[in-house]
Amino acid sequence: KLSQQEIRNCLYYGELNKRLLKLAEYPAFRQIWGIPDLPVPEGEEPPSQLANDQYFKDMGDAQLVLRFFALRHWERFRGAMQDFLDRYMIRSKKFNAEDYQKLDKLFKETIDTCKEVFGDLVFRPYEPDNDEWGAKPQASFADSVMVAISDQLMNKEKLLGKKRELINGTQRLFQENPAKTFTGAANTRNDVQNRIKLYCDMVNSIVQD
Repeated sequence: KLSQQEIRNCLYYGELNKRLLKLAEYPAFRQIWGIPDLPVPEGEEPPSQLANDQYFKDMGDAQLVLRFFALRHWERFRGAMQDFLDRYMIRSKKFNAEDYQKLDKLFKETIDTCKEVFGDLVFRPYEPDNDEWGAKPQASFADSVMVAISDQLMNKEKLLGKKRELINGTQRLFQENPAKTFTGAANTRNDVQNRIKLYCDMVNSIVQD
């Protein structure tokens, strides 16, 4: 059975699809998600360590990249998450070479900045009941962090200068909002827009302080 991203790989094969696969190989991205950073020689099968990775084997890594690009337009979110991602793939048919260059640059700068700001805690949710950070990054939470940080790249020096405030702000959001606000499986319009807006507002307030 094919995953949703594997189906997109077949239905919407084109330049964006190629970019997603290439960006999913970005070393900083792979390091964050624990994906083995191993090359796949052209025409050969991937090394077993990579082939068995949960994100790589069903193109979940490419879908994480796609989620970022699509959810930058979170205010337009409607329907189911998978349908929203499908529609973004369809719209990408109108993108030109300059558009793709901007997306490449935006993705890499956002990943690098997230990693610099949050370090080992990047994309890992805080667990108030246990008073500790989750052991692994979580996709829904990563959506919110990446969108918020990408909106503030022009203020990168401020972001880097306020690492502790941003980590503390993240912790407070998990403490002050209902459980699974940022990590729940629910992807209704309200769920998606609420978690991204909450995180964007927090980051913006700290940067502007």
